[in-house]
Amino acid sequence: MKRHALLIGYSGWDIKGNEPLEGVSLDLQNYKDFLMSPNGGGWYENEITILQDANYRAIKVAILQRKAESNDIVFTVFSGHGDYDDIENYCRRFEVSKNETILEKDLLGLSEKQILICDSCSGLRSKEIAIESKRAMNSSINENEYLIKKAREKYERLCLFCPEQTLKFYAAEVGTFAED
Repeated sequence: MKRHALLIGYSGWDIKGNEPLEGVSLDLQNYKDFLMSPNGGGWYENEITILQDANYRAIKVAILQRKAESNDIVFTVFSGHGDYDDIENYCRRFEVSKNETILEKDLLGLSEKQILICDSCSGLRSKEIAIESKRAMNSSINENEYLIKKAREKYERLCLFCPEQTLKFYAAEVGTFAED
């Protein structure tokens, strides 16, 4: 079986001025260590690519390489700053440098079987929040009810596009707590 893991992270300042994220390098190392362990599937080191604080071009090259390899499965992770771009692209958007982003949909289609873990914030872009808030103020329902209604609609729309599958993800090892 031919497989590859593409672990991408950006720990620096984002476009909105949010501070660097200390946990990104630890996340990427933990994913690598897990994949190489017996519980993670015994991946070889040469099957894992880590791109931390890489620019957009380097990430696009890695994506094209994964597609060209014809892997049976690609395990993909993004860890870092992000949001949900509901204005133009209708998917998550990840910061890969202070001035560059990559879209969630750019990380899809790397092989016929793929696992994608998006470990970032997924709040709406600030422009969209302002638009939603203004609409809510002009409607008969309160702002929170309106935003919840819109969030449900977006979530349901995304679920309709998901393939039939079951994926399990655990945030903590057996015998550990989240703060561990």
